[in-house]
Amino acid sequence: MTALASGLAGPIGSLIEFKRAIGLPYKTGEAHLRAFDDMCAQDFPDRCVLTREMAMAWATARPSEHVNGQMRRITPVRQLARHMARLGVEAYVIPAGIPGRQVRYRPHIFTRDQLRALFAAADRIQPSPYGGRRDLVIPMLFRMTYCLGLRPGEARRLARNDVDLSGGTVYIRESKGHKDRRVYLSADLHGYCRTFDAAIGAHHPDRAPFFPNRKGQFYSHCSINAWFGELLQAAGIRSAAGAGAAPVGPASRARHRNHQPAGARRAEPRGAAAVSEPAPGPQQPGRHLVLLPSRRRFPPRPAQARQHRHRTCPSGGARWRPMISSRWCAAG
Repeated sequence: MTALASGLAGPIGSLIEFKRAIGLPYKTGEAHLRAFDDMCAQDFPDRCVLTREMAMAWATARPSEHVNGQMRRITPVRQLARHMARLGVEAYVIPAGIPGRQVRYRPHIFTRDQLRALFAAADRIQPSPYGGRRDLVIPMLFRMTYCLGLRPGEARRLARNDVDLSGGTVYIRESKGHKDRRVYLSADLHGYCRTFDAAIGAHHPDRAPFFPNRKGQFYSHCSINAWFGELLQAAGIRSAAGAGAAPVGPASRARHRNHQPAGARRAEPRGAAAVSEPAPGPQQPGRHLVLLPSRRRFPPRPAQARQHRHRTCPSGGARWRPMISSRWCAAG
């Protein structure tokens, strides 16, 4: 990794060390700060303080840059200015109103027919002419993402040692909030993982990633996004219409309605159901294993006092009163 070269190298390095010391990976933030350091070294080589000119030169929107990306790029520099101020160094803090409000999207809720079409399209993926076994990786990666409620990055970064095929568990490292968790494989997904591991192991016997690319390394997030778009097109699925609608993509966490975070801590996991005839492997023509959420319902947890307090107005115009015994809020 190249050394910092601008007059702000000391504060930038200090901020990165501080973030790592409190347990944050801070990889994306470090990448933005290093790019900011390169800009300062080139355009402001004699500046040792963070001035308004330097900060606003960095905050200026780039061609075709989305406001959310611009915000992610500005945030580490704003953190740097505040860090420098705490150290007693003069620094200009980019105002909170720049670059504007973050654009938020509505999630797309897949129907069961869309899910069947999506996984069937994944099973029809052909091997890449450039090497690699994406025909094996894509069906397994998206099934695991959906059935376990993983974030796309969590599935992509799974190491082979994180998937315990003997015990049927998957260990997720540095998830949201930089915390680890363990999730459980259902019986059919467990068998699917065993089939995949044996098939991919013939091509990459000493692999470190659970989902290796043609070089035996981890896939990039760009590959996952491209695959998902390819599957959506093949399945004939379009994003929800209307302003603010999210493009249907793995940018949002794939979940089904029965999945709850607490399910990862249950002794018996919530299984996924195979709605079509199970096949020994994804490559058998004409027979596709489509994993969908189980219809099994678990009893609701008992309601606790002072939680999920909703108000209801009974017929007759009686006064409002708190309601905590509803079976809808009790299951929350």
